Amino acid sequence: MEPADAPVLAVADIVVRYGDRVVLEVPALAVVPGEILAVIGPNGAGKSTLLRILGFLERPTRGVVTFRGRPAEHEAARLAIRRRTAAVFSEPLLCEGTVAANARLALRFRGIGRREADRRARSWLERLGIETLAARSTRSLSGGEAQRASLARAFASSPEVLFLDEPFAALDPPTRDRLLDDLGRLLGEARTTTVLVTHDRTEALRLGSRVAVLLEGRLAQVGAPEVVFGAPVDEAVARLVGVENLLAGSVVSVRDGLVEVRVGGQSVRVAGEGAPGEQVLIGLRPEDVLLEPPVPTGPTSAQNRFGGRVIGLTPLGPLHRVTLHCGFPLTGLVTRPAVTTLGLAPGRPVLVTFKATARPRLARCASPRERVRVERAARAPMPRRSSQARACRSASRRPMPRKRRARRAFAATVPSQSSGSENTAAVRRRMASRVASCSTGRPRNVTTPRAGRSSKPRMRSKVDLPAPFGPMTARISPGTTARADTSRTARPS
Repeated sequence: MEPADAPVLAVADIVVRYGDRVVLEVPALAVVPGEILAVIGPNGAGKSTLLRILGFLERPTRGVVTFRGRPAEHEAARLAIRRRTAAVFSEPLLCEGTVAANARLALRFRGIGRREADRRARSWLERLGIETLAARSTRSLSGGEAQRASLARAFASSPEVLFLDEPFAALDPPTRDRLLDDLGRLLGEARTTTVLVTHDRTEALRLGSRVAVLLEGRLAQVGAPEVVFGAPVDEAVARLVGVENLLAGSVVSVRDGLVEVRVGGQSVRVAGEGAPGEQVLIGLRPEDVLLEPPVPTGPTSAQNRFGGRVIGLTPLGPLHRVTLHCGFPLTGLVTRPAVTTLGLAPGRPVLVTFKATARPRLARCASPRERVRVERAARAPMPRRSSQARACRSASRRPMPRKRRARRAFAATVPSQSSGSENTAAVRRRMASRVASCSTGRPRNVTTPRAGRSSKPRMRSKVDLPAPFGPMTARISPGTTARADTSRTARPS
């Protein structure tokens, strides 16, 4: 019998390569029962690849993935594990039909009776606040409603592990906030082991019981949210978790637990350890920067007070981001009333203060090469691109399947317009020979015009498409554009 705290999922010495490029390299990572592991990082860091590896949806190039202590070498074992998990993606994946039918779909696949499946599904529809939509078609749902339906389907199957791949990326802010609150409550009640992939640090803070930072395919830091966000291990992690002010300087002296650092001609005092002459970085969050009128109003406990000037103001909803210069550049966050009271405007002098304890970490400076990597990996704004789009982009780099090459070659033979002087029999022979060169073989069902009908030949060629699209019949006539007959084609959901 395995111990209660034994990992549900674990990876060891994982390496994933796409061609010659290493996209993921994780020496060790474990997910324990009942925890919510939030994996954060910029786009292209390998987050979705790690999720697919943990979910047994993709095999690593090297390394071992275990589920409850056992590896899955064969496809049958991997399929059995996947049936014990559930996944929700940024784009809701719903089938044709009603919301209730989608919510009980996973249960029906697992052999649960209709009555019991309906009971479980309706219970989760109620808990997610969409029980009134049970009879609605999935085509009529909004983005937030569709995502709630996807979550209901995932929770109804009682998964041992729930995978969430940026589930809030496509939602507007009000819908996202409401769904975040509801999902946090449900995860706390169900105690479902969860792996959440996101590039939004707010989601990681609100949901994660442990945070893993992934940068350029490598784990940079793993720990409790208060540790990762309060004491980042390096400059790259600091920028990613929102420490916008990183001040490089050299240690002047150390006394009474305070380190005096020379930064841009100013002396900054921080609590920590250091040695004189050492090059360090001071990390400071914008919300820890306080602004006062340029004339001091009285004594304060803040160790750092500098005269500065406002460079710029950027409204951020109820807050304003203030860009300052006080011997070194600095960024602060203030409320709207503070902007009015202090009369903040570009060029306005202010007094900038922050405490010696208001810092996440005093760390050694990164090398110049590391600084370039930091700027590229973490400082650049992150576009909100869905994980499905990235998966399609990765798949496009792989060799094209044989049947797809055949379909494209066949489509290239269809003329949009044909010269009226060209012999129709020659057109038919030429097109038939081109299709025959495709890897799927020669065309089938080539017919000749019947007596008494139009002299224009008509060619029918069936091209096999991969599931779930099924066969498609194309009718091609010279001088006209191709038409697709998909009346017998299963419509993808």
